[in-house]
Amino acid sequence: MASPISPRAIASFLILTVAACGCSGGDTGEQLVGAWDLEALAVDARVVSFHADLAASQIVFGDDGRFRGRAPCNDFSGTWSLDGRLVLGEVIMSAAACADPDGGDSIMEAEDLLFSALFESGPFDVRREGAELEMRTDDVVLGWTSSGP
Repeated sequence: MASPISPRAIASFLILTVAACGCSGGDTGEQLVGAWDLEALAVDARVVSFHADLAASQIVFGDDGRFRGRAPCNDFSGTWSLDGRLVLGEVIMSAAACADPDGGDSIMEAEDLLFSALFESGPFDVRREGAELEMRTDDVVLGWTSSGP
């Protein structure tokens, strides 16, 4: 569920995003290969507050054109290609339902938001600067940090 964020927080996020995206648009697929931990999610220029468990989400891009990942409750996999823009395809997801410890459903709502951003928003413009990766569309920004090969 999105919550209002102060203009100052949005400005700080956007400044950090621009700093992390200082590389040119000529990124190659080799720069994506490896494991990436979710650090930030913004929808319609608003930083999204989401369930803390979503921070454990990860995506791994293989050098064979396949990706796999995990969210708080479900795993996912598929294919990826980068020819100017990143395209995620042939997505397969597990279908577990997870309950919050307090009996709510915010884990599933957060996961649905992540899956919607990943699999319904692309193709993505991609920028990498060091250990930071950004996947961006007109409406969505996903920020990732490298967690190794």
